[in-house]
Amino acid sequence: MGRALSIHLPPATADKAAKLIRLLGSDKPNEVLGSVGALRRVLEGAGADLHDLARLVEAAPSLPLATPDEDTSDGDWMDLAYYCLQNGGNVVTERQRAFLENLIDKSSYEGWPTEKQVTWLKAIVEKVRAAHG
Repeated sequence: MGRALSIHLPPATADKAAKLIRLLGSDKPNEVLGSVGALRRVLEGAGADLHDLARLVEAAPSLPLATPDEDTSDGDWMDLAYYCLQNGGNVVTERQRAFLENLIDKSSYEGWPTEKQVTWLKAIVEKVRAAHG
């Protein structure tokens, strides 16, 4: 039998791991490779590894997948940014991709995006959604 499920990730570590897992869906190979290495380091810092993460996924309840709402008032803006990174493909320009990545990276220490950033994010979301019909 396998090891007992005993992994506990502090909220900040879980947030970092979640961001990195989402970046695994990038269409940029170097981004994916970098995310794997960073994810391993984050887990290692919490005394865990990828096998522990897999056990967490297996033990988690099934959750429906949904496209995030346009409401950015309660932190959903980060979900929107991830959505655009994961689904943008060739629709999202390099400048927009850099903006989205920067927005996510800075969220951990700068908090909420500015009104101007939210406006740009919503425009990118509309562009990605239009491309996916």
